Amino acid sequence: MEPYRDRVDKIVQLLLQYDRKACKADWNFHKALEERKEKIENICGQPFAVAANNASAERIESNYPKYHFKIDPKVIKIVSDIEADYKKRQGNLVISLAKFIKPEYYERKKGKKYASNDKNLKRSLTISKNKISEKLNGFLSSFFNESKTLERDFTHRLQEIEEEIERERERKNKQGQGDYKD
Repeated sequence: MEPYRDRVDKIVQLLLQYDRKACKADWNFHKALEERKEKIENICGQPFAVAANNASAERIESNYPKYHFKIDPKVIKIVSDIEADYKKRQGNLVISLAKFIKPEYYERKKGKKYASNDKNLKRSLTISKNKISEKLNGFLSSFFNESKTLERDFTHRLQEIEEEIERERERKNKQGQGDYKD
């Protein structure tokens, strides 16, 4: 599927531009992803300040809790993995449609002469056109629901990962405090 990845990604972007609700769901996912990236950066010990807000760095950094130990943010690749998986699943929606359309698409056979009013040819072309247009209309109407489901699932997954990282950080802090008391 590697040679088709760029084409599928472009088709997904076109579909997102076509359907406003799907575009909003996609935007919500990317917004949640950026928020998690900020929190992970802070948990790793590197406060993340947003310059676009024109707020002071102290105020922004005070919104996040401080941690004693530092984690190398290069080690945490889960956010990029989630983003790649999200794009892959969006692409899978398009690929599943293509897998249906390919065998249903009826073409004239090369080298065969057809009469101008060949009933079998007209019938086959009409049936093919109807099946494909019906499936395509169903796909376009359900693309929003699929996008919304993906956005919801992956946003919850990001929250679970953030909570897991937080628990790991607290566990390490408790172990570190225990060492200092002894």
